[in-house]
Amino acid sequence: MEVDQITKSVVAGIFQFLEEELNKSTTTSKQKESLEITKQCLATAFKMDVGDPQFRPKIMLRLLVAARLDEVGDAEASEEDKESAEFWKQMGNAAMNRLKLQEALDCYNMAISYDSKNAAIFCNRAATYLKLGWTEEAVKDCEVAIQLKPSYAKAFSRMGFAYSERHKYADATLCYQKAVELDPENGSYHENLRVAQAQHIAMKRKNFNLEEFLASWRLQMQSIIYLSDAQTMFSER
Repeated sequence: MEVDQITKSVVAGIFQFLEEELNKSTTTSKQKESLEITKQCLATAFKMDVGDPQFRPKIMLRLLVAARLDEVGDAEASEEDKESAEFWKQMGNAAMNRLKLQEALDCYNMAISYDSKNAAIFCNRAATYLKLGWTEEAVKDCEVAIQLKPSYAKAFSRMGFAYSERHKYADATLCYQKAVELDPENGSYHENLRVAQAQHIAMKRKNFNLEEFLASWRLQMQSIIYLSDAQTMFSER
């Protein structure tokens, strides 16, 4: 059968999802075997190299589905509501600068209630969640920000950090790769990607000191992620 470009991109997206599942530490040997068979079936059925970069989807399939399920309002905010959202976003930014995390969270929540289509608000709230250690919530906000603005490199970077905090280095690597692709001039994204890749390799080794590794990882992330991210946290006003 003739396979069109859209179909090839969809298949490549599914293949990418299968790769993500294979790289998860929680995936069992039996599940990995089934996933590998599924990959082979895809390649055979559609007669294509599903790993070909030209068919790589612009956004991960997991993010598309998650963002679709998220409760983002369909109606466009009025100009008045957008102004109110901007006011509360700036209040949240100011609170974050003072490390008043709960106050910042309340302000961003208020901003979103006025305008649920402002990607920067979700991304800034994700930064607050990260400071609070709420990584799952941070990932969800980054997913929404990416749905609203697929070219949002900072949202991918922040999601990469959230995954790193959860020791999901394969997912973190994918996010940082996308951030680098979208903003290749940002040196911190390249460095974050390098660290995530090194962490992923280290975690796959059978014999290593986990406690020592995590201690070293936190020192690296503090210097690379928090400091560099703080410089650009509120560049989008």
